[in-house]
Amino acid sequence: MIDLTGIFFVNLIDLPKENRNNIRMRDLGWPFHVPEIITSGRGVFEMYKMGVSYAFWADSWDADIYPVIERAKEVGCDILEMGAGIVTEMDSSQRKRLKETLAAAGIEAAFCIGLSPESDVSVADENARRRGIELLKRTAEMMHEMEAPILGGVFYGAWLSKLPEGESDRRPYLERSVQSMKEVMRTAEDLDVYFHVEPVNRFEQFMINTSEEAVEYVKRVGSPNLRILLDTFHMNIEEDSIFESIETAGDLLGHLHLGEPNRRAPGRGRFPWHDLFYGLMTIKYRGGMTMEPFLKTGGQVGRDICVWRDLTDGIDLDSEARRALAFLRKSVK
Repeated sequence: MIDLTGIFFVNLIDLPKENRNNIRMRDLGWPFHVPEIITSGRGVFEMYKMGVSYAFWADSWDADIYPVIERAKEVGCDILEMGAGIVTEMDSSQRKRLKETLAAAGIEAAFCIGLSPESDVSVADENARRRGIELLKRTAEMMHEMEAPILGGVFYGAWLSKLPEGESDRRPYLERSVQSMKEVMRTAEDLDVYFHVEPVNRFEQFMINTSEEAVEYVKRVGSPNLRILLDTFHMNIEEDSIFESIETAGDLLGHLHLGEPNRRAPGRGRFPWHDLFYGLMTIKYRGGMTMEPFLKTGGQVGRDICVWRDLTDGIDLDSEARRALAFLRKSVK
């Protein structure tokens, strides 16, 4: 195998931005192969840990997690991303059992969350903001107990929300959200856990839709424990350039959600994976990534995600998860 390490890191990463943007992975004969750990005199690039969201199999957000752990193990996941609310509501003995089950399966836990309107930390209603702040603090405590420091999602406001009718100014909502998050982040810092702001598309939230907006929000909060999660489904809708959105997030990028623009699993759509992985290599990304495809109709998950037709195409979900993980791992080898 030809060693491309020096070629890639010296000739691409060191190029001026205006020249670098004209190069894509396809120009290098994508997919090209890199070793599991690349040492180039410029740092170490590690193979990513990959996993899947529990909602890939679930019909409801509060589904029983134990059958999903077994399935995640069987398909070869490194990470299982779970709804934070499920585990936050557990007592210590239940969390201990869950933690031991995950460890026995060799799987790391990550968490996701979407606030409800009743716990929206951005609204003028002080009671709602206080409920959201306290919920996020309890979530941080749960993460610390589980020794699972990654949380992503829409916790800067309510998921699936729009500006109220008659309003057009986002700034008061962002300001209240920032002030709420400053309080939450003090708890996160004390417990050494990390929250990841996820920009989502304009149809799901109005405050943070792009990588640039996420960076601005994180800087306003000013906490080392607040980072960014980018989701390829939302990036496809809102970003002008996949590569540039990764570069914009830079070292604030701490986690990724992966899926196709049609909500199918990676490798069954038109997302430019070459641009994504080129961007990750450019910023020397070392975080994890979880697939977040949604294929099934029905149930709370299907309704909230707006899956109105069966996208499984008769394919066994376990087989599809295994195929998609193989596709991603082959793409970055």
